[in-house]
Parts: sequence; C-alpha cells; structure tokens
Amino acid sequence: MTEPEKDSEKKTDALPASQMTNPKELDGAPDLSMLVYLEMSHVLHNLHYRFCKMANKNVYTSISTILVAINPYERLPMYGEDVINEFHEACKKGRLPSGRPHPYGVSARSYMRMIQRKCNQSVIVCGESGAGKTETTKLLMRYLAMTAPSTNMESSIIEQQIIAASPILEAYGNAKTVLNNNSSRFGKFTKLLYDVPDKAKEGHILGSYMETYLLEKSRVVFQADNERNYHIPYFLHAGIPKDKHSEFKLSKPEDFIYSNQGNCCEIAGVSDKDRFDELSESLRLMRIDDTLQQDLWKLTAGILNMGNVKFKREGDGFASIEKASMPFAENVAELWGIDVTALVDRLTSSTMKVMKKNIVKKSII
Repeated sequence: MTEPEKDSEKKTDALPASQMTNPKELDGAPDLSMLVYLEMSHVLHNLHYRFCKMANKNVYTSISTILVAINPYERLPMYGEDVINEFHEACKKGRLPSGRPHPYGVSARSYMRMIQRKCNQSVIVCGESGAGKTETTKLLMRYLAMTAPSTNMESSIIEQQIIAASPILEAYGNAKTVLNNNSSRFGKFTKLLYDVPDKAKEGHILGSYMETYLLEKSRVVFQADNERNYHIPYFLHAGIPKDKHSEFKLSKPEDFIYSNQGNCCEIAGVSDKDRFDELSESLRLMRIDDTLQQDLWKLTAGILNMGNVKFKREGDGFASIEKASMPFAENVAELWGIDVTALVDRLTSSTMKVMKKNIVKKSII
C-alpha cells in the first residue's frame, strides 16, 4: 500500500455532541426541539440564556408539548387576565400563540384536544422541591376555570370553587421548608369533569374531584431547624383579631412547641394575615360559614395547645400530666367542648380491644 493510500484512510476524530455548539441565532430558542444539538449542556445554556440574557425573564421553555419551568422566586407580570384572554382567543381559533411557552398554553392545548378528539386528557406536573409545582398547578387550574363557558349561576360557582380549593389545601397541607416557602407536603390528583356533547366546540365544567395522599403527618409534631409547621397555626395568630385570641387560647406562635421547633415563625415577604383572609374567603365559597369556621379554628388551636402538654413518670411507673401543663390541657378541653377529666384519662391511658371487650390500662413511661 502506498503512502497516499494510507493517508486517505486516516480518519479525524469527531468532537462529542456535548462539546458542539448550536448556531448563535438559536440562543434563546423558545422550543428546545429547534436546537441542532440537544445534550444537557445545550439545554442548560438555552435555559440560562432565556432567563438571564434576554430582555424579559423567560422562565418557560417548551420541548414539543412538554413545558420546562424555572422558578424565579419572584412575582412576574405574566399571569394576568390579559394573558389568559390572549391564549383563550387563540384557543377558540384552534391554535396557540407561537413562541410563547406558558402554563396557560398547556391548559389550552389539553382543552382543545379534549374537544377535538372527544377523549380524556392528562397533565402531569413534576419536579424537585422548590421547582414550582404548586404554583404551576394553580395556574393550569386557573386558566381552565376562568375560561370555562358558564351556562348558569351554579356552574359559575363551581368554577370559583375550583380556584378557591387551593388556599384551603395549602393552609393545612403546605409548609415552609429550607428549600421552599410554600412546599406541598402531600401529593394530589385532581380531576375536572366536563360535559362535551357530540359535535360541540366547547365543554362545560360539571364539577371537580380531588384525591390527596402521602400527607407528611409527622410535621404536625416536629419541624427541622429553619422550617415551619403547616401554615394554618401562623395564619390563625396573624388573622384572628388580638382581642379574640383568648377565646381561641392563642398568644403568639413562639409560645407553642408545635409552631416554634424550627425557630422560624415568619416568612420574609409573605403576609400570614393576608393568607388568612384568603383562606376565610375560600371557605365561604365552599359554603363553610363563619360559625363553622370558628369551630375549625378551635379544633386547630386545640392541637397547638395539646403540644404544650408535658408528661412525667410517677413512682409506680405510670404516666401523668405535669402540674404546669394542666392549663394547656384545660384549654384543649374547653376548645373541643369535652370534659377535662375525661381528656386527662385518655391521655394517660391506652385501650386494647380483646374479642368484643375494651380493656383500658394506665400508660407506662
């Protein structure tokens, strides 16, 4: 074999795809499927460019029908009714605004396909803690509820209730963690029920169904450093007028073990008072009037007081409540409308069911 033939067989090693770069004109592309190279480094570069180097902070980028979101940890002016109307008008024409990745676009697309194909649609919101799943889910639901055609007053109320469900679930199921100021400590599956007649070009909301699971129950009695309990105890302290605190046996969050273990009773930039007002209004939309709300606040305040009840070991090894803790036990009994003696007996004893009989015995520490 001659030398020229050997040289012709030499092959140059191509650079790996991760080291290749996309053309500059594709920087900030709204859809990642437009990129020539799509390794993780290219994805991160494009997301960084859209969020940090463009005129407006673009927190959303699409990849076909998938929406990638960056949590900006700030409020951006891109979720108003004008934006909802823009997507809704485009949806009625059977298309979506081009180059505008947005949660409203995801909702609009799922609605259009439900109407056109007459089949159920699913939207999955996933990500690590602090990624923005809770807020994104609320945006998806908000678009569907606000753009649903109302046939009568009852259907209009249903749409309002769908939106109002979020503050209630967040009050009793979300908490501040180290990574997230409003972390959902449970999973949920929400189903919107539509009536879509044959050959119809729109569907009407009939109702909604929600299933929750895997609630972090341990957070009620324990919180790590720089974390809070569920929002509700802080809402109560901030929202209930000070002159009524004695009625609910409240003082301040720092006085209760269940709300101060993490040494963090406030969230910077968040008003617990405003969140309490939003919660109260949402409950009214769910036909839970002020009288029932008072009962709900008392049940919650009773749990707070229960956390301050301390036990001691008697000489015979059985448990009893410390004398200094009795006022809190009395508060719980008053808030829950039960006899304090019966409450103390239940707290210091256990019941075992044998056959058809209940055997009550003293608790041992």
